[in-house]
Amino acid sequence: MKKTALICTASLSLLAQVAFSQPRSSGSFTVGAVGTGRSTWLLNKNISETDEQTQAYEPSFGIGYGISLGSYFSDNFGVELDVLMSGHQQKYKGGTNYFTQYHSRTNMRQIDLPLTVLIKANSGSYFEIGAMYTLINKATYSKTLDSLDVTASKDVSTLYQKNSFAGLIGFGMEANLSDQVLLQIGFRVAYGLTDLKGVDGQNAYSFDNALIYSDPYQTHQVSGGIHFGIKYMLEY
Repeated sequence: MKKTALICTASLSLLAQVAFSQPRSSGSFTVGAVGTGRSTWLLNKNISETDEQTQAYEPSFGIGYGISLGSYFSDNFGVELDVLMSGHQQKYKGGTNYFTQYHSRTNMRQIDLPLTVLIKANSGSYFEIGAMYTLINKATYSKTLDSLDVTASKDVSTLYQKNSFAGLIGFGMEANLSDQVLLQIGFRVAYGLTDLKGVDGQNAYSFDNALIYSDPYQTHQVSGGIHFGIKYMLEY
């Protein structure tokens, strides 16, 4: 673990030196519209270690949209802050036969605030690393029994933390549509570093419920997918 951390630190230091070694141009601000389409997960070992006939993960997806603000100190180095209205969901399934088969999901509405350091190459490719703070506005759990085709929903917002903190890493390409308009397309992954708590996929039982989960694990919010934006650049 220490060796990996040293390698990562050395790599980032080298990238920063390369960025600062480039001839400095005037600095610039960027402002624009951004969006994301991503795979979303709420990972908890209480679910992954359960018999799949009881409850199991299903692939889940979410989108986000908002604005981006950036400050660049040279052509190759800068920082950006996005403000995204996002959806994050986790789907589940289970059941031993047709009469007990179910599908459920937890759907979260949130505001994501990713702050990243960007290091760009002259070719237009970029690497980013940073952190994301998330504010949870609402969490809803719904469950459908396949045999009856009946869906029941309930608000589970109080069983989730109101905010979370994640590490973030990404890469991509940037192209000039004009002298001042930029198109950015990349891939970004975020992994939650704090416990979001929350509920399971079978009956919306809280992981803090000692009668159901005598050894509760943490819930980590994870996402990964396409990140894109159109930005206007103002030099200073």
